[in-house]
This record gives sequence, structure tokens and C-alpha cells, in this order.
Amino acid sequence: MTDDANEIADATVTPADMAGALRFDAALRTPLARRMLCRAADIMDRLAAEIARLKAGGWRPISDAPKDGTDILVGVQGIGWPVRVAFWDEARGGVWSIWPGRELAHPTHWQPLPPPPTDTPEDASVTTHDSMGD
Repeated sequence: MTDDANEIADATVTPADMAGALRFDAALRTPLARRMLCRAADIMDRLAAEIARLKAGGWRPISDAPKDGTDILVGVQGIGWPVRVAFWDEARGGVWSIWPGRELAHPTHWQPLPPPPTDTPEDASVTTHDSMGD
């Protein structure tokens, strides 16, 4: 979420309140200003819905998952709800796969992968295959 979205999420005035104020203000303006303010109110409504969705948790129905080959986390109903990294494999006829040629049976939920780490721990050392004596 952007800094602006975090600020709005933490504010006592909700995006829905802001959207209502914009719509009220739009009624008092010129036609162009009304359209612009109504568009801003629509954006605020979508922002409010996205904030609510993010606060509710990250798991979404698999039907909403991207089918463009993007790696995502998927939940598979079963013993303990195993979670796997998977992607939509169009080359295999449109199936969820955990790697090319390895189909994943019936995931039911998904969420985006978290961003990778951006810092390196101070005590981290690079271990290569050669340095391990193999």
C-alpha cells in the first residue's frame, strides 16, 4: 500500500467519508468540476474497498488469480492446507503448476508472493556449491 493509502487507512476520516464530501462538493460546481470530483469520489470508493480487502487478509478465491504465468502462493484444500508457489501453465492446456510439467491439483485460494528481501544480514556469507566441498 502507498504512503497515501496508509495515511488514509489510519485517518479518522474514512475514504467513504471523503467520497461523500467530494460528491456533495461536486453538486456546487461547474459541469467539468462535477465530473472530476465524481471521478475522484469513485477512486476513493475503490480505495476504501481495497483497504478493507487488505485488512481482511490476503487469501483470495482462485477464480480471481492471475493467469499470465505469474508465480503466486496457492492454498490447496487437504490435510493442513498445504501452500505452494504455483503459476497458470497455459502451455499445458491451462492448469495450475508448481513447475513446468508438474500439475497442482485443485488449488482453492491464492495470494501474491511477498516482495523479496532488500537487505542482507551483516553476518550473511555467500556459500557456493564449490565452497561446500562438493
